[in-house]
Amino acid sequence: MTHKEFFNILIGNPPPEVELEIEIKCREVKDLPDLIIKDYCCDLVKHVKMQDLLLSAALVRISET
Repeated sequence: MTHKEFFNILIGNPPPEVELEIEIKCREVKDLPDLIIKDYCCDLVKHVKMQDLLLSAALVRISET
């Protein structure tokens, strides 16, 4: 991955393949019943928070070295 590709991802411009995957997943979620959507959203919140913690820890470790 080049620096340009990396910074495009950081500012929210994913490649077309990723945009397609996101769109497909969004359509799948829109077709789910309400209760399942709530559970799914809770799982997403947990997943995103764990990713944030992992990235923070990685940045701290990199800055220490």
